[in-house]
Amino acid sequence: MDKDAAVYVLGMTCNGLSVVRSLGRQGLRVYAVDCYLDRAGLRSRYCRVIAAPSNIIDDEGPWLDFLIGLAGREKSKPVLFPTEDAYVLYLAKHRETLSKYYHFNVPPDEVVDASVSKLGTYQLAVKSDIPTPWTYLIKTVADYEKIADKVTFPCALKPSYAHVWLKNYTHEKLLVIEQPRELEVRLHELDELGIEVVLQEIIPGGDNQVYVFTVYVSRAGRVLGYANLHKIRQQPVDFGVGAFDISVNEPRLTETALKMIENSGYCGMASTEYKLDPRDGRFKLIDINPRTCMIGELAIASGVDLPYIYYFDMIGKDVESVTPSRTGIKWFCFEWDFLSFLEYRRRGLLTFADWLSSLKGEKVYAYFAKDDLKPFVAACYKFVLRVFNFGLKKLNLKKVKRSAIGGGNTRSR
Repeated sequence: MDKDAAVYVLGMTCNGLSVVRSLGRQGLRVYAVDCYLDRAGLRSRYCRVIAAPSNIIDDEGPWLDFLIGLAGREKSKPVLFPTEDAYVLYLAKHRETLSKYYHFNVPPDEVVDASVSKLGTYQLAVKSDIPTPWTYLIKTVADYEKIADKVTFPCALKPSYAHVWLKNYTHEKLLVIEQPRELEVRLHELDELGIEVVLQEIIPGGDNQVYVFTVYVSRAGRVLGYANLHKIRQQPVDFGVGAFDISVNEPRLTETALKMIENSGYCGMASTEYKLDPRDGRFKLIDINPRTCMIGELAIASGVDLPYIYYFDMIGKDVESVTPSRTGIKWFCFEWDFLSFLEYRRRGLLTFADWLSSLKGEKVYAYFAKDDLKPFVAACYKFVLRVFNFGLKKLNLKKVKRSAIGGGNTRSR
């Protein structure tokens, strides 16, 4: 096997863009597969775009023939690189069939199931002897009634399976529940929709208590590369994705995260999220994502090019284990971080001057790259368009209110 093997990257958020740039800069033939053809990452000079047959969450029916057809175009067995949970689930489900046509590495079925389920993540943490917040599975209102006396407020209401929740209930990552009555109302709504959820303890502390351990593990269980990333700000604030992050060296985090990887029998890409609990000083597992993370570009800048390591491992080359060689590098998404800044300023936690000051230093970006500008231009255009449409909507709403007030005064006369 050699470097002529093509790569098919599934999903082109900024996560997929980071993978495309990593591999494309090495001169590899990279194809970006997505059903949302307006995504900024698809403008990259480092990939050729292939339209997916459907949203794999809504309709996976055509995907098997589609992927087999793509592989049939290649002279040598290509590499598949999933960058979203739904793709990882699909590859695990069709592992036996697709492994005949592609090289890919996703965790064992039981680990995949656990990693995309909040309860499964909790159970995996307990099994691996890793600290984690208390978590209860709630399928019906009756389930809550059984454990009501054990629940403390505020707590977090999370989906067992995020893609179902996001599609059918809310675009929020989770809901913060302040009191029992509010929880009961939510549970009745979710019960009617048939959405399974978990209740989870909220660990005290802000966004800057959250850390990400991103890693690649070979099928044989060898850790071939990892990096520690520290979230400074998130979007949405408190329970969102990283908007401004920095590469760090956290030996205690590394020790905890590697223990989980080893004890669980994990293989493939992983992006594990931990929160530092100020009550006992321990890193507690919050999430396991069985893929690269949104801020993967930061790991690459730190000296750990996980996509390239994955590729070499997949084509059968010997790969030496890599650890971070640089820290203090910042990752920045302007749109997300600007929105975070506005919320922090509203809360009186961050001034404009302090926000600007935090951006100083060496940085990598979600979309900007000097050698690949089109994704950044496309992302800026979409952001400006959203701001314009939001302003227009607010303006029209004001006109409607003024009209209603004027009409009311006329009738009263």
